[in-house]
Amino acid sequence: AATTTTGAAAAAMAAAVGMEDPIFSRPLRVRRVKVVGNARTRTGIIEQELDLARRGRTVREVSAGIMKALQNLKQVDAFEAVEVFCDVTENVPKAANDNTEYTDVIVAVREKRILSLKAETYVTSTGSEGGVETSFTLNNSLGLTEKISAAASYGTKSTAATRVDVTKPRFRGLPFTLNVSASHNTASRVVYSSYDERIQALNAELRHDGGRHVFGMGTAWRDVIPVRSEKNE
Repeated sequence: AATTTTGAAAAAMAAAVGMEDPIFSRPLRVRRVKVVGNARTRTGIIEQELDLARRGRTVREVSAGIMKALQNLKQVDAFEAVEVFCDVTENVPKAANDNTEYTDVIVAVREKRILSLKAETYVTSTGSEGGVETSFTLNNSLGLTEKISAAASYGTKSTAATRVDVTKPRFRGLPFTLNVSASHNTASRVVYSSYDERIQALNAELRHDGGRHVFGMGTAWRDVIPVRSEKNE
């Protein structure tokens, strides 16, 4: 018999896609899962998304689990394309009165490129300072569907900023995204006063994919740096 969680999820998915035909009540189980096309992504990261399908005991439950896995894998932003194929298997040993059919699930992925770079110039809204900003992003470089981003900007005066972000979607297989960031900013306040401001910060946030819950914590250090100039001497 299917578990309560599997049954509830399958029923909801079945209602959404119209899987009410009696054929979807036929016994079906997943024999094995095969992943292809993952040059960097760890196989276990993809296989864990098929847990719901593995627990299924009917065509409806297995189909619902596969569609949920497909949805989750498309949301992690590590793949250009994700396809799932089912191949009904023959000659599986089973009891004489067992009419369960078995299927192999094949997950084919095409990964996004690992590196993206960007560089641009800017002018502040007051027009008092310009600068240049560069950034790069490593996508799924560790094979965990994570994203590592770093950015740095330097102004024509004393303004400067650096920031590093690490984002992990589907954290521990759950519908949460973990983001950890560290930043170091120096802002020029000389136009309005006689100091520069330096702020260093560290933040961590766990956000529900549906936007219902956000758990976070952070800390920051602020320094005021006197600036000597002809105006304030």
